[in-house]
Amino acid sequence: MELAIYENPALDIAEGDGAFDTLCGRLEDLGIDVRRMDRLGYPEAFMENEEVRETLEQEGPACLPMVFLDEVLVCSGRYPGADEAASWIAFDDESPCPGAARGCAGCSQNCGGKND
Repeated sequence: MELAIYENPALDIAEGDGAFDTLCGRLEDLGIDVRRMDRLGYPEAFMENEEVRETLEQEGPACLPMVFLDEVLVCSGRYPGADEAASWIAFDDESPCPGAARGCAGCSQNCGGKND
C-alpha cells in the first residue's frame, strides 16, 4: 500500500501540519509506503502524474496537498486527519502504540508509540 502526498514546498506550508507528520510516521510504522513530494524537490513527480499536473494547471497551488492512496486521489487542498485516514486504511487511531497492528506488546521495543 502506498500513500503519495504532493505538496507545496516546506517554506510554503502553513504551520499545523505537525499532526500530519505524526500520522505519516504512524502509517510508516504500519508498513505503508509514505512518499511526500514537494514541487521544488520533486518537480518530475508533479509532471509525471497526469492528475496532479492537470489539477495544478486548472486550480493552481490551492489544490495542494493532493493525497493519493494506491494512485487514487483521496484528499485535496488540505491535510487529512487521523480519523479520515483511518477510513481509508485499517488502523486503530486509539491504539497506544503504532506497532500494535504488528503485535507490539506495549511499546517495550521502543517502536515510537505514545508510551515510549
